[in-house]
Amino acid sequence: MLIRIAGTVSESIVDGPGIRYTIFTQGCPHHCEGCHNPETHDFSGGRLADTDKIYNHIAENPLLKGITFSGGEPFCQPAPLYDLAKRIKENTVLDNVSYTFKSGFVYGLYGQNGSGKTMLLRAISGLINLDSGSIFIDGEKLHDKIEFPPETGIVIENMELLPECSAKRNLQMLAKIKNIADEKDIIFSLERVGLDPDSEKKVKKFSLGMKQRLNIAQAIFENQKIILLDEPTNALDEDAVQLIYKIIREEKSRGATIIVATHHKEDLKEVCDVILKIAGGKIVEENENK
Repeated sequence: MLIRIAGTVSESIVDGPGIRYTIFTQGCPHHCEGCHNPETHDFSGGRLADTDKIYNHIAENPLLKGITFSGGEPFCQPAPLYDLAKRIKENTVLDNVSYTFKSGFVYGLYGQNGSGKTMLLRAISGLINLDSGSIFIDGEKLHDKIEFPPETGIVIENMELLPECSAKRNLQMLAKIKNIADEKDIIFSLERVGLDPDSEKKVKKFSLGMKQRLNIAQAIFENQKIILLDEPTNALDEDAVQLIYKIIREEKSRGATIIVATHHKEDLKEVCDVILKIAGGKIVEENENK
């Protein structure tokens, strides 16, 4: 369904309680004096947007507490807004997922945007709380005795390390949190992903591919037991992709449990032992990759 909008704010803290997704509809018949958004008055202005794409964008962000319809005059476009509100209210991102992930295996999660792949990784990593159900890591219940799973490395969507520091400096600061990795571990992990550990180049000047390599380095430099990778080959050229495949196989042989969320079929084919299809927040299909 299409809706004419002036724009959206994906994370607003001024349009209601909590972090909210705000939609500014286009068109308003009132023309109130002192209106803060006079550019939204024209019914032929703004742009047409697909409510499916807006819904998927909202569903992918677990930090959102709600949605705000602003304007313009939202009541001039009730049908698409009602559709959005109804779908969001009824949305269940993860629904009765029950699965045991074993050490020394690579699991691939695939599905459409909004299917629940990233939310499952966020749940396992302790970044979100579940409304119901439990996650156990080595017999310990998450958010009970432990807030975050120990010995877990994660690459999650849209993550970035400190932009004013070099790659090596970033890992050195992260290493101080647990005091597990030493200087040799840091250097080795950077070399494994194809980054120069002696470079003073700041992360803010990195290409997208270099940033992704660094993200993967921070997930592996402490020799974690669990490694969660969300779209690990995004922004990488073919040589870098093959390098990441090699690292995943090496971490598997070390005995790590690795879960990869991806929409790249080649990722699933090349490195995954078990492929899980996610749809509607459920695991709907499981296949061994032979």
